[in-house]
Amino acid sequence: MLIVSAISSGFICSGVMTEVTNVAIESGIEPVLATKLLVFASLPELVFRPIWGYFCNKHDVTLMQHFYLLAFLLSQITLALAKSYSQFIFGMLFYSIGICGYTGIKFVLFIELVGTEKLRNVLLCDQVINGALTLLVPYVSNSMVEYFKSPKVIFYVNAFAALFW
Repeated sequence: MLIVSAISSGFICSGVMTEVTNVAIESGIEPVLATKLLVFASLPELVFRPIWGYFCNKHDVTLMQHFYLLAFLLSQITLALAKSYSQFIFGMLFYSIGICGYTGIKFVLFIELVGTEKLRNVLLCDQVINGALTLLVPYVSNSMVEYFKSPKVIFYVNAFAALFW
């Protein structure tokens, strides 16, 4: 679960939140529109969070984890291939579905795995790993942009990482 959390938080969440606007602008999207992309990750949460809650009550949480990871994978592939504003929006909607599932299910799974007594220790370890990756992944990906001649390297790296869940 710590590896899944590291991929979700340290790779995908940090990459999308720090780079999607820059990548969209470098891909030819007007700056005014590119700055609005994060709205398409935030506002849909009003709808997606209750849906995740409903399905988690009906199905096993570990099964539901696969669905948010799939949404994250689809978001990174969509963002990596996006050429138009609507394609970027579509990628952000997949990201929103994934983030809603991840933020709700993560704690439930941690409690199921270690109980509430050791939850603090697991969360500390989780945050240390995610914090390091949040700093490292965008930095390394940005360093690779020049080599690969593509501003979308972060999404390729994230899609590759998402395959290992």
